[in-house]
Parts: sequence; C-alpha cells; structure tokens
Amino acid sequence: TLGLLLAETKHIARTHHALVDGVWRVDAYHYARAPRELRGQTIGVIGFGQIGRRLTPYLHTFGLRVLVYDPYVSGERCAALGVTAVDLPTLLAESDIVTVHARVTPETEGLLGAAQFAQMKRGAYLINTARGPLLDYAALYTALASGHLAGAALDTFALEPPPPGWPLLKLDNVTVTPHIAGSSRETAYHKAETVIADVANFYAGRSLAHCANPEVFDRRGQESAS
Repeated sequence: TLGLLLAETKHIARTHHALVDGVWRVDAYHYARAPRELRGQTIGVIGFGQIGRRLTPYLHTFGLRVLVYDPYVSGERCAALGVTAVDLPTLLAESDIVTVHARVTPETEGLLGAAQFAQMKRGAYLINTARGPLLDYAALYTALASGHLAGAALDTFALEPPPPGWPLLKLDNVTVTPHIAGSSRETAYHKAETVIADVANFYAGRSLAHCANPEVFDRRGQESAS
C-alpha cells in the first residue's frame, strides 16, 4: 500500500518508464502536475481490520491525518488508535487519498462506483490493494479520464490478469501491479505459523485468533447440547 501510494502520488512508475523509453518528462516539474507533499493531507482508510490498523502508524509517520470508515469498528476503538471514525460519504468528501482495505462480501461488492467517485475531492487519489470486486472499474475509468481523480494505484482487479487492451492500462494517471502487495518471502512462513497456532488453540479449547466464522462454534455447542 505504501509503495503504491508513493509510486502514484510521486509519479515514480510513469516517469521511470518514460525515462527508459528515452523521454525526459519535464511536465512532471510543472506546478499543475507536480505532486503535493503528503504531510498535512488527509487519507481515508476504508476497512479497519488487521491491515488497516497496521498501516495506520506508517501513515502517521508521513504526517497524514487519518479518517476511517468501518461499520464494524467502534469510534472509541478508532480514537484509541489515533484515527477518526466517519461515515463513508464524509471520508470520501474529506480525503485527499482513499485507500481500500475491506473484504469482499455481498454488502461491499461494488462499494465504490460512480456515485462514490463523484463524492471524492477533485484531484484525489484512490489506492486499492484489497480485492478487485470492491470497485466499479468502468466508473473509475471515467473519473480518471475526466480528470476528476488525479490518479489511481491498483494491485487487484475484477478479472486477473486484466484483458489485453483494458482501458485503465492506457491512462497516464494509473499505476498497476499484479496482485503482489502481500507478497514477500516471509509471508508464506507467517501464514503457516498463523494456521498452526490456531489449530493448537482449537485442540486446547482456546479461542482462535484468526477465525472468520466464529458462529460455527456456537452452533456446534448447541448441537452438542441437543
């Protein structure tokens, strides 16, 4: 997320490719295209689970004000972590950068579409390292091509890989990576350790640290009692 944030807002990827192609992008120095400093800007975090929470200290290090939208996390919990809980329209309207970290559920599929992009600040940036189906990509293309949004950085897509000739790939204000935001040598070890620890917790009768459907334990208890 941080890598894509910097790559898009600082024009790193596009100026790199231009220079490799022998083009010195002098337009990157022009006031209208020059990037703003992150310090003092507002970033909106959609989804405040483990990734969103772990991202927050790094955002504070850059001097960003952090807004959070997550209907499952209390305002008190957010305040304790130094962020401000708001509703989605407020987050979109006040954020210079919006970064998405929600899960795909029936409620969140297509969470950001034409209406939501229109609510965002003119000149704002969108980052999605969560899941592709959270966005309406046709609406995103319109928002970017029209200049309403300054740029987008995408690591996930509705169809992976995107088809040849996908319109978003033709825009100069889009940075893309092939779903590698969570990739590292350590990730595989962390995943295995997490699973092993929760298997041990299960057999020891302890609560699970990373269970997506804890309601099954309630059902199991009811079935045993009956």
